[in-house]
Amino acid sequence: MTKLVLIHGWGMSASIFDNLRAELGDAVLTWELPGHGKQSWSKSDELGLDSWVDRLLNDLPDEPVDLMGWSLGGTVALAALERSPERINRVLLCAATPHFTQDGDWTGTSAQDLQQFQLGLETAPLKTMLRFMALQAKGLANARELLGYLKQAIVEPHINWTALSVGLNILATADLRETVKVHSNRINALLGDKDFLVPSTIRHDLSNYGVDVKVIPHCAHTPFLSHPREFIEWIQLKHHTST
Repeated sequence: MTKLVLIHGWGMSASIFDNLRAELGDAVLTWELPGHGKQSWSKSDELGLDSWVDRLLNDLPDEPVDLMGWSLGGTVALAALERSPERINRVLLCAATPHFTQDGDWTGTSAQDLQQFQLGLETAPLKTMLRFMALQAKGLANARELLGYLKQAIVEPHINWTALSVGLNILATADLRETVKVHSNRINALLGDKDFLVPSTIRHDLSNYGVDVKVIPHCAHTPFLSHPREFIEWIQLKHHTST
C-alpha cells in the first residue's frame, strides 16, 4: 500500500497530527519542516524552499508516496512534486495554495499583510506567531478551544525563529501555479469556507487548473482539528484512489 506522508504548517510540528495517525493507521508517516518540532536546522536550510525540498526527498521512502501538505506543508509538497514527480504519486493540499500571495486576479493574502507578518516576526516574534495562530481559528464557534490546542503545540524556548522567518518568506514568495497546471490530475485540495488565510474562493482558480477541490462548510484553516470526520473521509477517499 502506498505510504501517506503528512507535512504540517508554519510554526507547528508533527504532533499536530497525532490523532490522525491513530485513525489512519500504519501506512501514515509524518515529516517535520526544517527547524520545526524535533527536526534539525542547518545553515543550508536558510536558502529556503529548494533546500527544504532536498531534505524532504532525502527522508522519503524509496517507493513513491502520497504527500498531504497543510498550509506551508502544501507548498513544500508541491515543490517536491515539481522536482521529483516520479517519487510522488499524489499531493493532497489541506488549506494550502500554490501561491499564497494575492496576485492580480489570483486569490490570496495581500503582500502588505505578509510584509507586516514578516516585520512582526522581527520585532515581536511570539506575539506575531500567536496572531497567526488566531487567524487559523477565526470565525469558528469553538475558536478559543482550537487556539488553545494550537498554543499547546509550541513551546516558546524551543522555537527556531530563523526557521520561522525562512518559512514565512517561502509562503510570501513561492509560486507553484505552473506545477499545479502540469500535474493537476495528481492534486486534490481541501478548503474551509471560513478560512482567513487561504480563502475558499481560491477553489475557482484551482478548479480552472483542473484540480479536484472540496470545501467544508463552517471550517477555517485547520480542518483536521475542527472537522476531523470530514477530513479523514477526504484523506481515505483520495489516498485510497491513488493506491
